[in-house]
Formats: sequence, C-alpha cells, structure tokens
Amino acid sequence: YSEDLSLFAFLLSYISTFAIFLFPIKTETMIAIQFLSFVSLMQLFDYIFWTNTGLSKTNYYTTKMAMIVNHLQPIILVLLIYNYKQYVHKNTLLLVSAYAIFATLYSYAAWRKITYTIEKYKDKGLYWEWNYLKGSTIMYTLFTITLLVAIYENFESLLKYVLLVLFIITLLVAMY
Repeated sequence: YSEDLSLFAFLLSYISTFAIFLFPIKTETMIAIQFLSFVSLMQLFDYIFWTNTGLSKTNYYTTKMAMIVNHLQPIILVLLIYNYKQYVHKNTLLLVSAYAIFATLYSYAAWRKITYTIEKYKDKGLYWEWNYLKGSTIMYTLFTITLLVAIYENFESLLKYVLLVLFIITLLVAMY
C-alpha cells in the first residue's frame, strides 16, 4: 500500500487495456476489460490520496469523487453488459435496480459526512471513510451480491469463473 504501488497498478491496468484493444477480442472480454479499467480508477484516486495526505482541497474533493466512482461499479458493469450484449438477465436487473436506489440514498448521506481520505495505519493502506458509515453493511453486501450475480448470470465463457475468483480475491484483500 503506497503511492508507487497505486500508480503502478493504475498504469499497468490502462497500458494493458490499450494493448489488448489492439487485437480482436470477444464481446465478454471487451466488457471485462472495460469494467476492470473503470474499477482501476480507484488506484488513480489512491495515488492522489497518497500524494495529498494532508487536509487539502484536493484530498477533500477527490474523496467525494472516489466514493461516487466506487459506488458506480455495479451499475457500470450492468450497463456494459447491456451495451454489448443487448440484454441483461432478470435477477441482475432486479438487483442492480435495488442497488441503484440504495446506493443513491447511501451516497447522498455519505456525501454530506465524508471529509478526507487518510492513511489508516502506518503502511496499512488508506481509510476510505465512506466504507464505514451507518448502513455500510447493507450497502456493500448489496454491492457485492449485485456484482457476483451480474458476472454469474451474464457471462457464459470461462471468463465468468476468472472474474468471480478475481472479485472474491480482491474482496478478501480489501477486507484485510
């Protein structure tokens, strides 16, 4: 967890994405790459937080933007699926609808409360304040279930299992 690691992860993601787009790829791969690129924006935000650790305006406004980008992830995945496949399975649609309503309410309340992103503990990562507010357990349970169901229902290739495993590993690392 550091400035250098955050920048490296962000750049690696975007350079890899660009390189992959130079070759013909399948629809599901296109969806996955674009989604993972969106998710990796969080690494760019982390880099900004690491380089603006004080109580600056940059940190304050970036914290609010990062929360919105973080909360949009399940919605972006479903929109990408629909954009490329022209359908979304029923359970995914119901879950993302419920998630969108709850995430809007949670984000509105959080917007007014969150201030800065700071280092959690020495060398232990950043403290994303929006993850620890009232209602966060419901919010992030719905976030997780929505992503898992969207992947499981709407991907048909081996990529489905790769994404599920990747998401679960990422979740476990984030909880650490």
